[in-house]
Amino acid sequence: MFAIVNVHNQVARPFTITIGLGGYREGILRALGEVWKVIGGWLLHQEQRNRPCLLGVVTEGTSGHEPVLIYRGEISPDCLEITDNEVLSVVDELAELLAQALNQNEVHSHYKGMIHILKRQ
Repeated sequence: MFAIVNVHNQVARPFTITIGLGGYREGILRALGEVWKVIGGWLLHQEQRNRPCLLGVVTEGTSGHEPVLIYRGEISPDCLEITDNEVLSVVDELAELLAQALNQNEVHSHYKGMIHILKRQ
C-alpha cells in the first residue's frame, strides 16, 4: 500500500529537447547511443557542480519526413528553488551540447510552453 507523503501545489514544469537527424549518416541507433553518452556525461557534470539535472527519457520520432530524437522530462518538485529562467538556461545548454555531438545545425527546446530554436552560428 502507498500513501501520499508530500504534495506540491506547483504547476508541472515539463521540458523537451528535439534534435533532427537530417544529414546524420551514422543511423538512428548510433545517434541514440551518442545522445545517451552526452546526456550521461552532462548529468554527471551537473551533479558534480551541484547544478540542476534534467532527468528524462529519449524517444524516437519524426518531424515531417525527418527522423528526430526527443529528450523529455519534468523538473523534479524537489527543485522548487530553481527559477524558470534558470531551468530554460539549463535546457538550452543541454540542447546545444546534443546538437554539437550530432553535428546538427538546429535544435529545438521547449519549456512550459516556451519554445527556443537554437541555430549554429
